[in-house]
Amino acid sequence: MRRYEVPRLAFINKLDRMGADPWKVLNQARSKLRHHSAAMQVPIGLEDDFEGLVDLVQLKAYYFRGSNGEKVVTEEVPADMEALEVEKRRELIEAVSEVDDQLAEAFLGDEPISPADLQGVQPLLDGVLNYLPCPIEVSSYALDQTKNEEKVELTGSLDGPLVALAFKLEEGRFGQLTYLRIYEGVIRKGEFIINVNTGKKIKVPHLVRMHSDEMEVRYIEPLRAGSPTKFEFENLLVGQAIPSGFIPAIEKGFKEAANSGALIGHPVENLRVVLTDGAAHAVDSSELAFKLASIYAFRQCYTASRPFILEPVMLVELKVPTEFQGAVAGDINKWGSYFILSLFLFSNGLFMILVYL
Repeated sequence: MRRYEVPRLAFINKLDRMGADPWKVLNQARSKLRHHSAAMQVPIGLEDDFEGLVDLVQLKAYYFRGSNGEKVVTEEVPADMEALEVEKRRELIEAVSEVDDQLAEAFLGDEPISPADLQGVQPLLDGVLNYLPCPIEVSSYALDQTKNEEKVELTGSLDGPLVALAFKLEEGRFGQLTYLRIYEGVIRKGEFIINVNTGKKIKVPHLVRMHSDEMEVRYIEPLRAGSPTKFEFENLLVGQAIPSGFIPAIEKGFKEAANSGALIGHPVENLRVVLTDGAAHAVDSSELAFKLASIYAFRQCYTASRPFILEPVMLVELKVPTEFQGAVAGDINKWGSYFILSLFLFSNGLFMILVYL
């Protein structure tokens, strides 16, 4: 990382596990990796007593509520942690002041240090935005292999030739997955790129977007208002990531899944399914496998898309004696989502009400 002058943030997880010791990890980063590092947060308890984090920059305590810790609650620092918070915050300021002259002056003069002077998973993501530089604020260079490795500055422009670093390789369900950091240019599925180490051309078979450890290869969306159909399937695959013979099975799987929604078992309408990418296995792939995969994908998307029940729309005609006009009209108005279109009085003493449901 030093070679590429990339700033680092370290995230210590599993603080609720037996033997958790973030201070040991921090000391190892300093002694073994020679990283100039300091803690930005202090855990509130460890192992079974772990409750949350104290932010040493903002001087606030964060607790993660909900079944998956998705709700972040901000409170004041617990009184019994104030001494540790002061100690660790001083260490943080001292570490930062070694690379910041202005902060060093304030630190040596015992001046108060505000969060603006310094600048955990939700706090970690916020930290990426708050603490790490924007890519265009960092000077990046490539070495031109055709000119005796002459340095070439990379501006980050989309119009330049593709320059990317493969920083991680992973064996996934569909073969090798390569994580790229793009410095300049654009990468597109189906194009050829050159491995500068081997000089070989490599075709980009498909691109995926990662969500934690899950790959996104398709999406579902509602049809536009006024669409003549209730279900639409569109194949936007480029190349042969999925053999064309399996595409009808994929469409059939989505149609079959849409025939019975999970809310009340009725068909799901106004649905557009777009197939953008995927992968096949030379031995295990079959029409049934792709059909079942489509059904499973639909169920995942269906739950996350907040479906709702479509109420029937109809015109109802009610005929009642005139003396009950007020009572019936009042009852209809109480239904809320229905409204009266018109009222008719007949010579035989009957009263007709047209109601739009």
